[in-house]
Amino acid sequence: MYKKNSYTIFIILCIAFLIGLYSLLGISIRSIIVGLIFLFISILFFVIFRSYFEDIKKVDELNDKLSAGDYIFSPVFSNNSLSNLEKNIKIIEKKLSFQRDNISSIDKMKEDFIYLVSHNLRTPVVTLFGYFEILKSSTNLSSEDKNLLLRIDTSLDSLNSIIEQILSIMYLDSPDFKLNIETFEVNNFLKTIVENKIRNTNISVGFSFSENKQNITIDKSLLEKSLINIVGNAIKFNKEGGLISVSSYNEDRYLVIKISDTGIGIPQKNLDDIFKPFVRKTSVLNYDYEGLGLGLYTTNIIMEKLGGKLKVESIENKGSDFFLYIPFQ
Repeated sequence: MYKKNSYTIFIILCIAFLIGLYSLLGISIRSIIVGLIFLFISILFFVIFRSYFEDIKKVDELNDKLSAGDYIFSPVFSNNSLSNLEKNIKIIEKKLSFQRDNISSIDKMKEDFIYLVSHNLRTPVVTLFGYFEILKSSTNLSSEDKNLLLRIDTSLDSLNSIIEQILSIMYLDSPDFKLNIETFEVNNFLKTIVENKIRNTNISVGFSFSENKQNITIDKSLLEKSLINIVGNAIKFNKEGGLISVSSYNEDRYLVIKISDTGIGIPQKNLDDIFKPFVRKTSVLNYDYEGLGLGLYTTNIIMEKLGGKLKVESIENKGSDFFLYIPFQ
């Protein structure tokens, strides 16, 4: 572009000068000689400075690469005056390349570490669940013993949920991930998940379905994970004796599942951040609510994998509405 523009500008200036010259002096030997001298000097300057236009073009291309996040570049400038810039750019390129390799290595180590820790925690947790079931079935438990067992059960559920969320995220991002598509009736499936989730809580639930039976073809286990995450949040962040409303309806090419709660809601300024990892509805300094803040992040990834989308509407101190858009196959 710069090369083409420079030629165009040079030709236009030469033509304009010659037209002006011959308009003032007329066509004579003197004016022709002046015109030739001007052309000679102009061509000489153009040849000398043309390389600068090429270097400006390279700087522009370099800027485009940086803007696009491409840090691999090796510009070679024609002018010695830009040789220091060329050297500095190559030094920066080497440093960025080194840092990129280090970041990739650190990310791989982090993923391996998280996987190993999560995977090795799963076995003792399963064992503890087994011993818990044995203790719970005992008939010689005092009220204090039952209260302690209830606390153990709650803690084990929280720990198991964290482990499963971490492993789910890693699986969703792994090259081994694949969808397991099946057709099933979604309304009863939805009721079962929600009713099991609110059991032993003081939360009420109401259902409203646009159709008595609604078949859908999708990965059932992934949809279940999404629903458990959303309903879990609706319980966790609800008010004492609050309500969860669950409905489903068809919209365009989607089945929409709406899960509403009467909880603490989400501040408007935080709505854009809640689908990011390790972000919670409340401040990380507020330990009244357990969890790592991975539930909505995981659900958002799952919905993208399913070809759907996740939306939220919320009013602080009044509650939240989550919408799962599931595409019809």
